[in-house]
Amino acid sequence: MACTGCVEELDHCHGALIEHHDGDVECTEPGCTALDPARHDISQRCDDVISCECVADRHLVVAA
Repeated sequence: MACTGCVEELDHCHGALIEHHDGDVECTEPGCTALDPARHDISQRCDDVISCECVADRHLVVAA
């Protein structure tokens, strides 16, 4: 089965976009440099998929 984005020659990426709590964004696809969320079908927060150092720096506030 062919990728629809490839068949239609759309600008897209096959990797997953990882959004960090410190504001950084990276892609799981080696060589991906266009980190626009519109190019990625999958986008996840880093603490949902990996154990990330930026999560340790995040300060949680407890609701009263």
